[in-house]
Amino acid sequence: MTMALFGIHYHLNPKMNERLWARIHYVVALAGLVIMVPGIVQSIRQTGETLAKLGSVLTLASMLMFLVTAVLGARAVSRSAETKTAPRKRGGVVS
Repeated sequence: MTMALFGIHYHLNPKMNERLWARIHYVVALAGLVIMVPGIVQSIRQTGETLAKLGSVLTLASMLMFLVTAVLGARAVSRSAETKTAPRKRGGVVS
C-alpha cells in the first residue's frame, strides 16, 4: 500500500523523480518490502524474526524519507506559486 502511495506522489510530481533522493527512497522502500515478506514467513514458521525486523526498519525509514520528500515538494510548490503571483516591476512601476 505504501509503495502505491509513493508511486502516486511521484507520478503527480514528476520533478521530484529527477532528484537523487527519490531514487534512494525507491531503493530503501523496495529493499524493505523484499526483505520483510520472507521475514514474515520466517516469523510465522518460528524460524527467526531478524528479516521481518530489518524489513520493518527499512520500511519505516522509507516512510520518513517520503515525509521529507512530501514536505520539500509542498514547499517548492508554494514557493513557485508565490513567484507566479508576485507583481512584476517594469521600469520602476509595479504592473
